[in-house]
Amino acid sequence: MLKGIPYARNQIKTAIAQANPLKNVDEVLSFLPLCHIFERLFSVLAPITHGHAVNFVEKPDTVMENMIEISPTIGYAVPRIWEKYASGITIRMMGATWFKHFVFSLPLKTGQRRATLRMGFKKVPF
Repeated sequence: MLKGIPYARNQIKTAIAQANPLKNVDEVLSFLPLCHIFERLFSVLAPITHGHAVNFVEKPDTVMENMIEISPTIGYAVPRIWEKYASGITIRMMGATWFKHFVFSLPLKTGQRRATLRMGFKKVPF
């Protein structure tokens, strides 16, 4: 969805349905400002359509603690949040033992191969 573009209700509903197959038993954690279109889609409009539960963070500083406490079934975020998660994990892995680093690296490489194939519209054999 583009910024600053007016959208019809059916366009928003279609965007929500295509983004994630939400169910009424799902739970999400709301942590972006509600004025953000991405947050509005998943914390305000999607629950109306799909009936899932929305949990709000206590404070911006407690997102990680609230994530552990709530254990949401659907995780969504803007790219900057995923980048922060990835850099935090990478930093922690720098001090890990060789075995932990191996266990971390193997599925990461597999995921990167899979993503490359999917982004190239090629069949994923695994």
